[in-house]
Amino acid sequence: MAVFGKSESDAIDARTLNLTLGSGFAAFIATAVVVFNKSFKAIFGEDLGPEALATHKVAVLVAVIAAFAAIAVADMLSRAWATASKANSTALGNNFVIAAAPSRLKAMKTTGTDEDGFMVAAIRFKPSAPDDVEYLLIKAERPPEWVAGKELALSAR
Repeated sequence: MAVFGKSESDAIDARTLNLTLGSGFAAFIATAVVVFNKSFKAIFGEDLGPEALATHKVAVLVAVIAAFAAIAVADMLSRAWATASKANSTALGNNFVIAAAPSRLKAMKTTGTDEDGFMVAAIRFKPSAPDDVEYLLIKAERPPEWVAGKELALSAR
């Protein structure tokens, strides 16, 4: 398994952003500057007393840790949202396009014994097969169901 590569057990299916990797390196550099007194005094001034020097060092370290944590959290959330969005779009079965049906669109099932009284709530189709349209039918006291357009007669009465 690569350190920054994709693993089969990854819950987030996206690479770490370069901003996150770069901010980790920047946090390392900032920590190194804080640890060495000469570089810290060169940046923040030579006239700091021992207490002021310690206070400034702690403040800089806390700010660096907070900034790195904020960037890492934003990176994880954005990658998780992207993965969830991709998973939701394929969970519907190869990227269906779904739209609300026009109001007052009624349907009658024509397979077997004709059955009417259905309202059409939504329409879905695959862009790869636009002629295979399915309709979400609803009727009182029955669960909603997707039915192929070939099995229906539609009316706007």
